[in-house]
Amino acid sequence: MMMKIIAEGPFGYISNGFNVFDGVIVVLSVVELAQTVLGEGEGSSGLSVLRTFRLLRILKLVRFMPNLRRQLFVMLRTMDNVAVFFSLLILFIFIFR
Repeated sequence: MMMKIIAEGPFGYISNGFNVFDGVIVVLSVVELAQTVLGEGEGSSGLSVLRTFRLLRILKLVRFMPNLRRQLFVMLRTMDNVAVFFSLLILFIFIFR
């Protein structure tokens, strides 16, 4: 992150929303790490959940990779069928348990 700030300059870095998002996640991760080192990290599990949002950066690749875009659209279209299946599965588990 620091190399990117140096390369693009501070204003160039914050002009991209994904850079700001990544910077916030990195700062919160450093805060969480400092809390665990100092022994005050019992209640900081919520901050570690925010690190999973860094996976959203993969969505940037969708612009440049049409095959990935096609796969994501197919996965989204099948989610309604999967939701119906899991609803029926939960219903059967609830009834026949």
